[in-house]
Amino acid sequence: MNIVYLIYLLFIAGSTFVLYFTYRLKKKYGFKFLDYFFSYLIFFIVYGFIYYIGGMFIGQLFLRASFNRLATKQVIFLVCCPAIMFSIYFMILWIFSLAEQQIKTWFKISYWIIQGLIMTGVLIEFNRLLNIDQTVPFGRIMLIVSRIFQIMICSALFSIYLLARSSSNPERKKLLKRMGYIYITGYTILILFSEYIRLPFYSKPAYFSLFISSLFLALNLPVLFYLYTFIKRHGAKISIQAADPAKLDYFFSNYGITDREKDIILLVIRGKSNKEIGKTLFISPKTVKNTIYKIYKKIGINNRIQLTNIIQSKRT
Repeated sequence: MNIVYLIYLLFIAGSTFVLYFTYRLKKKYGFKFLDYFFSYLIFFIVYGFIYYIGGMFIGQLFLRASFNRLATKQVIFLVCCPAIMFSIYFMILWIFSLAEQQIKTWFKISYWIIQGLIMTGVLIEFNRLLNIDQTVPFGRIMLIVSRIFQIMICSALFSIYLLARSSSNPERKKLLKRMGYIYITGYTILILFSEYIRLPFYSKPAYFSLFISSLFLALNLPVLFYLYTFIKRHGAKISIQAADPAKLDYFFSNYGITDREKDIILLVIRGKSNKEIGKTLFISPKTVKNTIYKIYKKIGINNRIQLTNIIQSKRT
């Protein structure tokens, strides 16, 4: 098999796994920040495919005389730039959502205005270079885009630490900080190996693209694994801390919750384990487990996080 097609296949397979795993995670637990994280990954992967494999893709197209070099480079460039803008935008959204902070409207407007100005300037410079010499290497042009992406990523990751301080939920604060550490480490390794550290096989573009694109996808795997394990263990604690009495009353009446079920639910949404609930209510952990299962069946959910989320979403 041609190694170029092998790289395409591996990248698509890896991307599919990452997106499917994230999709299942967000469907199972229903956190809003997971919706934003999923959207971030989509645009992040699109950018990665174009930037790290785009050179080979263009090379394949150029083997056909019917393709216009200038037009092809412009199309690839114009797809890559929006992917960067939306990737960073959704990264900011999931960071703010995880920190339980609202993004102001003026910030959103300013973000898109600034991004529009930056990309317009880059596009003008891009066309100027190509008009001077249409044989300008694609990598040289995309290096400009890479620098912009790196600056924006660093700014977004720096905001994690600022927002972690403002979060009132200790579990969310812990999750934010640790995800920040993982991402900063991952991005540092990616940038070092893609632009500064030269390995022997880098002389062959196909092997370089295979290695870097694999590293690019692997960047998200530690984050996903940590997210999964953390939410599985502490999901109820990062969902809500204090329940709104009006929402609770609406929830209880809407689903016909009994007094015993109310007592258990109030402890569940405070992050108590079955053993702790049993000690508080003077019942066995098995009774707690059976009652919680009945509550799940009554409401149509599968876990504690969905329970806290559905209470939080109710409108009086």
